[in-house]
Amino acid sequence: RELIGTLQKQFALVYEKEAHLEHSTETQFPFLKHYFPKKKVVEIVYGKTNSTKLEEVVAYLIDNNYGVIISTDLSHFYTKQEAEQLDKICIEAVSKRDTSLLEKGCQACGKRGVRAVLDIANRNNLQTEPLYYNTSADMTQDDSKVVGYLSSIIYKEA
Repeated sequence: RELIGTLQKQFALVYEKEAHLEHSTETQFPFLKHYFPKKKVVEIVYGKTNSTKLEEVVAYLIDNNYGVIISTDLSHFYTKQEAEQLDKICIEAVSKRDTSLLEKGCQACGKRGVRAVLDIANRNNLQTEPLYYNTSADMTQDDSKVVGYLSSIIYKEA
């Protein structure tokens, strides 16, 4: 609660009740707690904020030793083959820390968050590593209208 108040004051964040319907990171918390049991993690659900403001909030959290999750789907409702081509652009942007690629076909709905984290990674010489990519077809076996998913880690090399 104290952190929420600090973030609201320092960054003029607004509480929006509808945002609490979002559930994209809830499945990630058990993994984070397993692999990083002592790490404090904050979930930020954002809408129409610009990436610069989001970057300021994320940088503040990282500077104060919080883990940050940016969760986003990639492409939506293309054939598996089309989705993989579009998603490859997003994956390359993350791999290369190249935010310009995000505007060349990456259809991630959370692109602002990805841009914010990549900007921070570039500014602080953090490494980026895609861990796993798949589509909904991998589970449903329906490759006619898929959603793409990517898991990546951004870290400071030891």
